[in-house]
Amino acid sequence: MHNPFVVIALAGLAAWLFGAAWYTVFSAPWQRAHGLPPCPEGEQRKMPLTPLAVCLVGEVVMAAVVYQTLDHLGVVGAGFGAIAGLTLGVGLLATSTVINHQFLQKPLAATAIDAAHWTLVVVIQGAIVGALV
Repeated sequence: MHNPFVVIALAGLAAWLFGAAWYTVFSAPWQRAHGLPPCPEGEQRKMPLTPLAVCLVGEVVMAAVVYQTLDHLGVVGAGFGAIAGLTLGVGLLATSTVINHQFLQKPLAATAIDAAHWTLVVVIQGAIVGALV
């Protein structure tokens, strides 16, 4: 078995980097869905550091929960870990995102982008944890 702290850190960091790529790709539709004005041509919004740091810490905490869950269930292998992550992601994260967005009256596009992101975060974490446990 690998060092759980290293596995958790890798899974958290991988999920965080995935989120950076995800929201780079979907930044324009996500901003439109939330009613944010578009950036002037050739410019990007400066991302505040505090939310990025909070997100990294949160994703490491999520990775620790995924690690504990998969370890206690005896899930081994990247494929089985990804499937377990998909189950957790759809069953817990996507559903809570959909519910919260409904109460906030967010557009479907914002809900789809956010729910898919959080589901894929746990799929990635599950695959990494499953491969390294």
